[in-house]
Amino acid sequence: MAGFLNANDVEHEFMMELQAHQYGIKTFTAPRALCDQHLRVESQLTLLKDEVIGVQLDKRGYVMTSTSAEHLTKYLNQPFETFTGMLVTISSEFQQAMHGNLQAKLAALAHSQGEPSALDPS
Repeated sequence: MAGFLNANDVEHEFMMELQAHQYGIKTFTAPRALCDQHLRVESQLTLLKDEVIGVQLDKRGYVMTSTSAEHLTKYLNQPFETFTGMLVTISSEFQQAMHGNLQAKLAALAHSQGEPSALDPS
């Protein structure tokens, strides 16, 4: 989190990550500051299997602080350097959605360049 000056910067960073990963998250709440001194923000997410998790972003990284799913409790309070890394670790459905999103982007890129692609079924 080097370079963040205040909680607004951290909230903005977290919101950008949430928006960039919408393809693999059902819903999320806007990040809110928990403690301005420690630059810690929190959001609630609903994963693709309707599992609800609480996630904080602070100096340690992204940390799942609560979950409605018993099988995810082993990841509680474990810091992840990236939001993507956390989601890939805790959700196989997110992995599949990310793979599909990447394939679609690659196919669109190949199509826009007029090149046939193995990813593009047309």
